[in-house]
Amino acid sequence: DEALSRPYFLTCGRGIASWDTLGAGWTLHKLAEIASLRAICRIAIDQPTDAARDISTLLRSSTLEPSTTSSSARQSNKVLLCALEAFWYGLARNRWTSTDLFNFDSELSSMKPRARLLQALRGERADFCAILDSFAEDRSFAVRRISEIVQEFRGLSVRSGFGQSFDERILSTYVRAMPTGAIRQNQVTFSHEIDRILFAMTRGSPSTLPDYWTLTHSSHTCFAHRVLDGFPDDCLTVVQLEAILAQARTAIAIELFRQAAGHLPASLSDLSPAPPPDPMTGAPLHYQRVDDTRYKLWSVATNGLDDGGETGPSSSTARALDWVWQSWINQEFEKAGD
Repeated sequence: DEALSRPYFLTCGRGIASWDTLGAGWTLHKLAEIASLRAICRIAIDQPTDAARDISTLLRSSTLEPSTTSSSARQSNKVLLCALEAFWYGLARNRWTSTDLFNFDSELSSMKPRARLLQALRGERADFCAILDSFAEDRSFAVRRISEIVQEFRGLSVRSGFGQSFDERILSTYVRAMPTGAIRQNQVTFSHEIDRILFAMTRGSPSTLPDYWTLTHSSHTCFAHRVLDGFPDDCLTVVQLEAILAQARTAIAIELFRQAAGHLPASLSDLSPAPPPDPMTGAPLHYQRVDDTRYKLWSVATNGLDDGGETGPSSSTARALDWVWQSWINQEFEKAGD
């Protein structure tokens, strides 16, 4: 508690951009998990006011400010998920008053994970093209840059379009010999694919996001596709987070209804004002009252189909059958009941 009473990693104002490396991003996520765990412990020992302060600190963190890379956006979303886990625990334990719930709803409604990611994607497109401009103008700069990347992520394989692993010396030779036209082709390919992702995330459907792992990569576009590989999963993670945010705000509305009426609503249409829709479909979230004290709440996830609140066998939560509101804690309660 003494260490976490000074959450410098969350409130320093430097933002998550200063953590934008592989190890530091992981560290930030773990620190956020610890802060969330502290809030959960305070709920368990009946200190809901202190727990609410901890959760609000996470929600107001400078790490949730718009960032310039999809990696930063992904880490910001992990911080937000940590805060939501602690919030749901307090909700399930009936620790929040109506005032607390109104405050949480106001804070959650200001969260814009998709807007943060779209801004990051546009920034990465500009950065990628600018770096390749430097590659085309000065190949020695390209070799220095590759050396920095290899040193920073030592142990991670760097692969060409043909799939074989390169050490630093071979990759440097490969870049020196690359025709300028191939560098431009990487820029065009990357820009085109980012436009496809942006369209799917703004006017299309997230289920139409391209899967770059299934493509045969060309030696002329190896840089573009190597960077693009993880973007679709980043996007699906953000859409899932939007669904969890909608579910959290719906759970707040359900709890406010229960505090006022003394029982759970029969359907979401009983709630006023209407809770946020499912971001996957624009239609209401799916709700089922299990008994007088428990309910099930879910989004249809990436397949666009209602699978009855079943998550399915997929090991990837981003590609589950349905996204169920904190299903893990419901399972723990069921175990305790048994």
